[in-house]
Amino acid sequence: MKNLFIKTYGCAQNQADSIIMQNLLLNKGCSFTSDEKQADIIIVNTCTVKEPTQSKILKYLHKWKDKRLIITGCLVTTNLKLLRNKFKAPLLGCDNVFDIVGVVSGAIRESIKPLKNSKINITLIQKNEVIEIVPVCSGCLGECTYCATRFARGELNSYPLKEVINHVRKALKRGVKEFWITAQDTGAYGLDKDSSIIELLEQILSIKGSFKIRLGMMNPQFADKYKKQLINLLNNPKMFKFVHLPVQSGSDKVLKLMKRKYSSKDYINLIDYLKNEIIGLTLATDIIVGFPGETSKDFNSTIHLVKKVKPDIINISRYWKRKGTTASLMKKQVSVEDVKKRVEELKKLHKEISYNINKEFLGRRFEVLIDEEGRGRTDSYKLVKMKGRLGEIVTAEITGFSSCSLIGKEL
Repeated sequence: MKNLFIKTYGCAQNQADSIIMQNLLLNKGCSFTSDEKQADIIIVNTCTVKEPTQSKILKYLHKWKDKRLIITGCLVTTNLKLLRNKFKAPLLGCDNVFDIVGVVSGAIRESIKPLKNSKINITLIQKNEVIEIVPVCSGCLGECTYCATRFARGELNSYPLKEVINHVRKALKRGVKEFWITAQDTGAYGLDKDSSIIELLEQILSIKGSFKIRLGMMNPQFADKYKKQLINLLNNPKMFKFVHLPVQSGSDKVLKLMKRKYSSKDYINLIDYLKNEIIGLTLATDIIVGFPGETSKDFNSTIHLVKKVKPDIINISRYWKRKGTTASLMKKQVSVEDVKKRVEELKKLHKEISYNINKEFLGRRFEVLIDEEGRGRTDSYKLVKMKGRLGEIVTAEITGFSSCSLIGKEL
């Protein structure tokens, strides 16, 4: 029996991969600790999306290099040579998580050849006893010039619809109340299997029981393709009125350089349409600042778009070169000083927007699902900090707010 610790970087898909590995190892008699110092083996599940994240991962690996390490995830695929040269640790690609038992036991040294295994309906994929992460596919159909994750995750591989539905049914029997439907791009689900994300969601919603669904990141071109069906789905009481639609830039020139498959006008029209049809919709988006060739005029177009669509949540990222991407070879790189100024301007604007949005909730009452310790979510997936028993739905009055969250009191 070995005592293990898992360190996870990155998105909900990476969280799901870590939980799969943990459950596989628990089933083989391994135990886990919350303290790296007590661990016989540290499993580091890596992310490749940003240069700062990669630097943090490498720093963490160096810190614990005297321990027995196992390195897994996206960085293994995109920076295999770097990891092999720096660390004498077994390597496991993000499509090879089911080999973790063999790697821990020493039967397998390295497993990096991509395998199209389904990561659903095989083992528990829970965040906690209330939240279940449900990865529905791996890979994507995008060609984004800045993205290294698509090299790690590969081509689109949608997991069988029946397996996803069976997984949800089993999780409901365990008492799960909230499902995170996750993928690199949930909108691409099923397009390689003569199905769609709409068909999947409709079948999940037809399952009897009390639960909520959070739909994960969807690229705007698919949200536009399915917008009429999305309205019906997001107005279903079992769905959070929440969309994560990454725009990345408000400049059409930059969007073209990124190989994004929509214009700024397309995005604005889509958001206007959704907000008109879905009362209380919460919008999350992603924006990359300082993409090669981005001028002050281009950035001002992004500012204009943000003022127009007023996202509740913006994940702001500085552009970072990622090895192997087309964007890394572009000559017109934006200076660090300009990027820093633009990021601060965008952060300030977003804080003002989100503060003004949240101010409107003061004194109002909502049903809140307590899905984590000391916090819950409204029907619009607004974060409410409040006391409550995990898994229960309470009526709360909003007594305070910030730009990031609401404060609630149970009635």
